[in-house]
Amino acid sequence: MAEGLAKGVLGKDLAYNQNEEDWKEILIIYHSCYEQETGECSSMSYWSDEEKWIQFIMLQSGHGLTPKNYEMVKKEYDRDHVMPVWDGEPAYEDMPTSWPVIETFHGTDIVRKRAYWSLFAGSFGHTYGHCTVWCSISEKEKNQINVHDWYEAIHSEGAKNIKILRDFLETMKLERFTPCQNVLLVQEANDDVLDEHRQACIDAEDGIMCVYFPQTKEENIDVSGLQASELKMLWFNPRDGKSYRSNGDWIMISK
Repeated sequence: MAEGLAKGVLGKDLAYNQNEEDWKEILIIYHSCYEQETGECSSMSYWSDEEKWIQFIMLQSGHGLTPKNYEMVKKEYDRDHVMPVWDGEPAYEDMPTSWPVIETFHGTDIVRKRAYWSLFAGSFGHTYGHCTVWCSISEKEKNQINVHDWYEAIHSEGAKNIKILRDFLETMKLERFTPCQNVLLVQEANDDVLDEHRQACIDAEDGIMCVYFPQTKEENIDVSGLQASELKMLWFNPRDGKSYRSNGDWIMISK
């Protein structure tokens, strides 16, 4: 299929395991799924580096309450054969957290946490999804799972939070940041509680560090890598895009 796409798009006869430079002219990826038995969820769970048509890695980091997408991103980010990592299907807002028995649904907080975890852990992109939007539920199709139609859902709190995240990424130029979990001295000693996981990244060149706090917790942070003569801290609230002190999840930006 990849070779056929190359023929149709580029007009070139490419072999799946050859002509790496030519393959870079077309972006193709394999949509992985989350394997509940093994926890595997990467494009590279199915393919090897021999497949030259793969130019970046997709994760389906999955729905449910237990996936640690920051660990999944790190695993791919640290590969010997480096490729960009995209968290292409994480937890969608208002999706059931279990199936076929439905116990709870993914709230806005889970959607937001996994977005910041993923991007601060080194992914180049993250998909936001909503249970009602992805399958285009209309007014007459509402049910106990899809309680909103798609038009109502596009105005959800999660969608607004992702817009705040997009603005934040572009303002901070997050593509220049690299993960730096080693600066979190408390968490390194105790990172057993999923909802308390803090994620850090750094732009050493500009002397900026970002730390995501999903809960109001304490953390000792090593800022020696900033190499700045003056240290300033800003508390940014990912829920409303404002900078002020309150309870809840936070990003600390240091410069």
